[in-house]
Order: sequence, then structure tokens, then C-alpha cells
Amino acid sequence: MDILKLDIEGAAPEVMKNIIDEKIQIKQTVEEFEYSEDVNIDDNQLHVQSERLKKFIIQMRNSGYKCYNLPIYSHIPYSTIEILFIKQ
Repeated sequence: MDILKLDIEGAAPEVMKNIIDEKIQIKQTVEEFEYSEDVNIDDNQLHVQSERLKKFIIQMRNSGYKCYNLPIYSHIPYSTIEILFIKQ
């Protein structure tokens, strides 16, 4: 598969783990990670989501992907983050 775009409301890490475990070859994938749909993001929620994202990025790098943050323009800061992963 050349390109995979995931916007599946928080399920991307689990889906990508299954894809990696099944050794499905994907050249590029873009994934959206939701932090909050509320303008009042609580510090603990931000920390938990950031740690989860960090673990996922490490897993993707260990699986041979480079990662790039894609800018998103939203009226809610830190509501979502999109990351492009490219297989090396």
C-alpha cells in the first residue's frame, strides 16, 4: 500500500500497531491525534495524551518510519495533531 490516511478518532495507535504486527507494508501514512475538543484542556489530559503520542512515535520510528509534524490551523489550540510517517 502506498498511502494510508487515518482519521479515526483516537484509534490510530491501535490500528497502526496491528498493521505493524501483521507486517503490512505502507510507504506513507498520515494520522490525526485528538487531544481535546474543548478550549479548556486540562494539564493532566494534555500530559497523558502527549505521553501516549510520544510512545507511538517511538514505535513508528523503531518500525523504520521517519515522522513529520503537519501544521493544522484550528480555533482550538492543541485540539489535534497530524503526523506524516514515511517508511525509510
